[in-house]
Amino acid sequence: MLLYLFILAVASHFKHSNYPKARKQYQCAILVPYGSLLPSIYQQEAYEFITYKDLLEAIDSLDKERYELVILLSDKASALSPHFLEKIYNAYDAGIQAMQLHTIINNRKGVRKRFHALSEEINNSLFRSGNTQIGFSSSLFGTNMAFDLEWLQKNQRTAKTNLERKLFKQNIYIEYLPDVIVHCDSAPVYPYRRRIRKTLSYLLPSLLEGNWNFCNRIAQQLIPSPMKLCTFVSIWTLLITGYHWTSSLKWWILLLGLAITYSLAIPNYLVEDKKETKIFNMEKRTLKQRIKQNPALKQAVHRFIMHPVKTRPNWWIRLFYFVYLKRGKGSVIYRSVRKDLPPFNQFSLGRYSVVEDFSCLNNAVGDLIIGDYTRIGLGNTIIGPVRIGNHVNLAQHVTVTGLNHNYQDAEKSIDEQGSKYTACHY
Repeated sequence: MLLYLFILAVASHFKHSNYPKARKQYQCAILVPYGSLLPSIYQQEAYEFITYKDLLEAIDSLDKERYELVILLSDKASALSPHFLEKIYNAYDAGIQAMQLHTIINNRKGVRKRFHALSEEINNSLFRSGNTQIGFSSSLFGTNMAFDLEWLQKNQRTAKTNLERKLFKQNIYIEYLPDVIVHCDSAPVYPYRRRIRKTLSYLLPSLLEGNWNFCNRIAQQLIPSPMKLCTFVSIWTLLITGYHWTSSLKWWILLLGLAITYSLAIPNYLVEDKKETKIFNMEKRTLKQRIKQNPALKQAVHRFIMHPVKTRPNWWIRLFYFVYLKRGKGSVIYRSVRKDLPPFNQFSLGRYSVVEDFSCLNNAVGDLIIGDYTRIGLGNTIIGPVRIGNHVNLAQHVTVTGLNHNYQDAEKSIDEQGSKYTACHY
């Protein structure tokens, strides 16, 4: 599957061939939902917009003697690219009966909207552009499409008719036009339900008929979305790493392959857009500052990282120790050492330093820095903020802590009086 997706991602970067100029001017009706702003925006252009409340009635009411083509646009559409109709006419003149236009989501502010835009563009690259570049039909988005009017009136039986399935069953080629762009204020709603059982029921007949376009599309519908696939592989890889890290190498390779494949499928405009936003601009507050200044968010993040009773990082955080704990060359931490080391404070163990068995390392309150060639003896407890220098040896059962509980008020219990900490240096 990874190799298949990688081939589609690479193919999407091939240069798209342009259709020769149409030999005649075709008549085209552009259907937009009632309330769309496009008719008022393009009232000076040679576009023939028809607004509708019932799509099926609008399609049936079109005169085949007057129109050859019909374009179905989303209610979210807000702008059209230059030479919009001209490029559609060129493809139609070459014999293309069904076309998927390129949908671009303009409003990408916020993590959720940005991920939605990325996901849709990855689908555009893999299952539309990639498909057509290797000779298969494009998938349909369900909106922002162009059709031969006669075919559409014959096949659109209800408002929920799956036109993509009908085109594939009839082995009609679907073209993807990446340069014919429909700008949308937000992500259009995908109108077709994904029914895996029904989709699989078409696989054997398609194989027997040699309808490879439909077989290819059925296989693609069984692939999870980019977000779901990456999430599943990431979680599974982490679980396998925690259980038996040597068995996890192939999963890390798979995860890396998915990251490379989906990176190839992201168009340049989204990458450049991300650079322009300057997320890490020094003038803006850092993520850490935002969390600290929002008490509710700070509590939620702390609860996600730290167990409320055990006061140590949750197991899913401990899986990432190998990522954020800084270990020098030749350093040793024995297996029995308790590592209460959340990622929001620094931990560093210098070169050739050793932490002996049954010790406890804790940086939940402050940074814990241990220098080079230093040995922490058996059963030691080190609670930050603490900085231990180079060539230091601690004996057995030593406690070094920068944290101490307040005890001045005899009327209050110890856990009600809070605590104070002072950095220790050795």
